[in-house]
Amino acid sequence: MEVRKVYKAGNSLVLAIPKKMLDDLNLREGTNMAVYLDRKNQCLIAKPLNLPDREIDPSFAARVEAFIDRYEEALRELAE
Repeated sequence: MEVRKVYKAGNSLVLAIPKKMLDDLNLREGTNMAVYLDRKNQCLIAKPLNLPDREIDPSFAARVEAFIDRYEEALRELAE
């Protein structure tokens, strides 16, 4: 067992996973994880989630980018 501290990063709380555990599970930055709360045992369960790579529709990406450009200031205020 390792004791780890939860810390704040932006508007989220983060729990860092030790490198050895990451390596043992072959987890890398960007790996999608399914996270479950086990209320009975008061613990979190996290499992790698294998999602198929999907192409993003270029027109959708352009609309999202235009939305962000238009509302960037409001989005930054909401993030605070």
